[in-house]
Amino acid sequence: MMVDRLRLPRHCEACGLRLQATDEHSIETILPKRNTGRAYTLGDTIVLPDSAVSIRRSGFRAGLRELERLDDLWFLLLWQCPECGADNGLSLRILESVLVAAESATLGRAALCRAHFLDQEIGNGEVQRIYRRVYPDEDGDIVELMQLEWMLEDLCEGR
Repeated sequence: MMVDRLRLPRHCEACGLRLQATDEHSIETILPKRNTGRAYTLGDTIVLPDSAVSIRRSGFRAGLRELERLDDLWFLLLWQCPECGADNGLSLRILESVLVAAESATLGRAALCRAHFLDQEIGNGEVQRIYRRVYPDEDGDIVELMQLEWMLEDLCEGR
């Protein structure tokens, strides 16, 4: 089975490891409309599914950022450091089907709130950790019961 990959430089927030844009350090992706087995890098054309619903069905959660147009999108992906195992964020911007930005992103309020779409792997656990950092005085039992959408809404609207 062919798997599409992103071949992009990035760094681990936890241990500082810097990964070069090589096949060895690529990460699998489900971004393109059709899987071709290609490794994408900055400047490459990535044809996305043609609707927000199709993008979600391909494996992304809708972020809280309002979707104004489908030709300028930010994605937040999750990747694991091969050295220390820490989860890290990778923000991608696809403008008019071209991958124009890829940057390591701290998994926090700014990255979550900039994204139109979140990696399906970013679940309640990651968002709860972010929520607790932003709102340290919040009752832990209440945070445990909150749905992901509620937490995202609080974080992005600054409640």
